[in-house]
Amino acid sequence: MKKVFYPLMLLSFILVSCEPSLFGNILFRTIEDPFDDCPVADSISVKKTVLLSWKEDEGCDEFLLYRAEDHDNLKFELVYNGNNTSFDDKDVEENCNYIYRLDKKRGNAIFIGKKYAYGYGASCIKDSYEPNDNKENAVFLDYDLICNTTAVKYITNKKTYLDEDWFYVTIPPHRIAELLITQENINKADADTDLKIQQLGKKAETVRQMSAISIENPTDERKDFYFYIYPNETKLFSGWSGNTIIQYKISYSRMIDY
Repeated sequence: MKKVFYPLMLLSFILVSCEPSLFGNILFRTIEDPFDDCPVADSISVKKTVLLSWKEDEGCDEFLLYRAEDHDNLKFELVYNGNNTSFDDKDVEENCNYIYRLDKKRGNAIFIGKKYAYGYGASCIKDSYEPNDNKENAVFLDYDLICNTTAVKYITNKKTYLDEDWFYVTIPPHRIAELLITQENINKADADTDLKIQQLGKKAETVRQMSAISIENPTDERKDFYFYIYPNETKLFSGWSGNTIIQYKISYSRMIDY
């Protein structure tokens, strides 16, 4: 007698014999290729560690994270492969800059990342007032603060990163607030530091060691005045690439008449 297999019987066989997870992966797998993605690199949350993260991708079977030292000719080496969406790169050297690229694998095809992430080996972590890198997150200055700010320059794509530390002071009418900024490892008073200060509406100026910085309120109202401190790019980056973290103290010195 001739045996007949009906489509419904065949489907039942597949459902019973295949593992549920395998069947689900086959049935619901996207037909789209992996999308191009750039990792997010955080170099200042953990000392001498670059924290990298990226997005999930249903079209990707495996993530391939590559790293190169920041030179004219990038030589990428595989530092991670797998299905996680994060990787902690602990094999970094202090003051070295690194370039990261995320490739993706689907079947036998490799999709090479087109964008780079930039990281570096930091000797210390971010200060406790971060993130204060914009006006909306400015820190109120009413006592001495110990801070640091980062300057990084890359050969690759000539990328430069300058951390901005935002603060604000509240000044009564017709008064002047005087601030003092002291950079670590500079012993001479009134010497130029590696920092600049930008008051809103005014020209940026170089910070001098322990030299008073005046913020004026000529109005008839009590007002908040915003400013930010950042590394002096011209002084630090003349014929130089790498990274540095500048530690400093900012103090609210005194209030005087306008």
